Amino acid sequence: MDKKTETNQDEQDKRINAVIDEAEDEMEEFHAWFEYLESNLEIPCEVIYREFSRRGIPQGAKITLIGIIDTEDLYGVIASGKYQRKAIDFPLCAVTPANLTPENQALDDYAVWFANR
Repeated sequence: MDKKTETNQDEQDKRINAVIDEAEDEMEEFHAWFEYLESNLEIPCEVIYREFSRRGIPQGAKITLIGIIDTEDLYGVIASGKYQRKAIDFPLCAVTPANLTPENQALDDYAVWFANR
């Protein structure tokens, strides 16, 4: 791993730990992420659906994320969006930013945390 990649990973680890630092269990971590994402994610934003096709959404589909709506114990933070003019709800862990920007860094941080929790 080169020095720049290591520095970026260290910064991401610090952001992630700052979000979940006071949580005592996984549901509290999900709620902490919900609040953090509501405050720090610029919405709407474009995301890519990474999961296998389900809910009528093919893998690789571009979705417009329009809101953070709930948390649940299996999939974590639940989001709402638009796909081909249809309103849909989906687990936020199933998407990544279409283009990583400072405005959607929080989403990438959540995806990394969820995959490694």
